[in-house]
Amino acid sequence: QDMQYLQNNGYTAVVIQDLVDYVYHGTALPEKPVMITIDDGYLSVKEYIFPLLEKYQMRAVLSVIGKYSDQYTNMPDRNVAYAHLTWDDVRELSESGVFDIENHTYDMHKNAQGRKGSMKKSGESTEEYKKNLQEDLSKVSTLVEQSTGKKPICYTYPFGFFSKESKEVVKEMGFLASLSCNEGNNYITRDPECLYLIKRYNRPHGKSAEE
Repeated sequence: QDMQYLQNNGYTAVVIQDLVDYVYHGTALPEKPVMITIDDGYLSVKEYIFPLLEKYQMRAVLSVIGKYSDQYTNMPDRNVAYAHLTWDDVRELSESGVFDIENHTYDMHKNAQGRKGSMKKSGESTEEYKKNLQEDLSKVSTLVEQSTGKKPICYTYPFGFFSKESKEVVKEMGFLASLSCNEGNNYITRDPECLYLIKRYNRPHGKSAEE
């Protein structure tokens, strides 16, 4: 129903590269752009969402957690209720042209040992924190590039948690955009800053596409 609604109302799904091309190169965006974003990289994306996106000629941004794709690549468990995509799945989805594969940490998608998502921990030195975050993000970026041939250009914050230091690292590492979990519309200008902490609406259960 959501895909039907977007198609019937003249929306065109864009991905991160489209926004980057608009900001940096002046490439035109469609008249009514919308971005569909899907986090974590569950197998259900391939089984259920992929066919729908193809049917309605839509594209989506898929942010994967490196550790879980590693885990399910090495474990033959294809239970669609909880399994994650293998790296072969990720490659297939990328090659389809339907999905833009982005970075959602290697192993920071959790609240544990005093760290919330990829935020700086209390008592952690800035130097130590930056090293930890860089190592984590570099690891999954390398895995995505090995799988798809494309290096991620966007960082998707787990749970939307970010700190001043995390924003600095994301930029220093060359990410051209980042996705938050703050809700709201985005105003894309020629200023590269508008591509960081892009706002998103969570798709709630039980609401019509029109709502």
